[in-house]
Amino acid sequence: MIKVSQNLESLSIETSDADLFFELQALIKRNFAKTLGQKGKVMSFYDENEKVQRKYFVKFLKKLCQRYELKNVNLNFAEYKTIKLHYIQPNSLKAMVFVDVAFVRGGAIFSFDRSNESFILHIIRGFESKQILSAEGQIALNIANLGECELLEELFNKSEYMKFSIIFNYNEEEFENFKKQIKICAKKNEAKFAALASLFEDHFMVLGCDKNDSFEEVRNRYLELVKAYHPDFHAALSHELLDECKTQFQRIQNAYESLKPYFKELEVGAE
Repeated sequence: MIKVSQNLESLSIETSDADLFFELQALIKRNFAKTLGQKGKVMSFYDENEKVQRKYFVKFLKKLCQRYELKNVNLNFAEYKTIKLHYIQPNSLKAMVFVDVAFVRGGAIFSFDRSNESFILHIIRGFESKQILSAEGQIALNIANLGECELLEELFNKSEYMKFSIIFNYNEEEFENFKKQIKICAKKNEAKFAALASLFEDHFMVLGCDKNDSFEEVRNRYLELVKAYHPDFHAALSHELLDECKTQFQRIQNAYESLKPYFKELEVGAE
């Protein structure tokens, strides 16, 4: 929905379509210098040096009126007036929360009104195990893998909450590029760790494990083996058998200690 009207001083545009609002907001901010904006409102004052841009904006607005089949909309001399853009809440009982999202290397930055910080922290609780840096009106969120990208996409697609409606303003092309970079990094890490796992394959075999086993599985197997081969438990054996136990015990210890840095590297790579 869009409503366009004007009086002697201003050209007013009202819409309940969030995508259209952000499209017009971006167009106004990009082309007109004397622009103010807060939450769902944008105001751009007339500037003599921006006549050409304003004429093109009014032409664009005329096409929008045709697209939405608005009749009897008078846009004569509209390029000389203050432009007022207003987002109308679809549900007036809910508070509207506007969040700008920018993508940086390894994460996303959320910018919003400071009064909404508790609510924003609440809805991104699915990322609570990741690094979240909070400052006044901004939250930086670490995004390290494709699974977290999917969580982020789900977050963007959900707009309705019990007492709030939320609109995320972000560039879809930038988000797609961001996901591509995450995917490239994931493939590089996968190849790197596959190579490392091959190098440590003998250590996995000593512990009776597979290179795809988790650290928890490797650790549990290690604890079982050190208990089974610890020399203190086999003092009654012959010297020959006791030496074999000691040798195997040492191999188990060495294998486990060698694998710990590998799993640490895996953990860092997943962050």
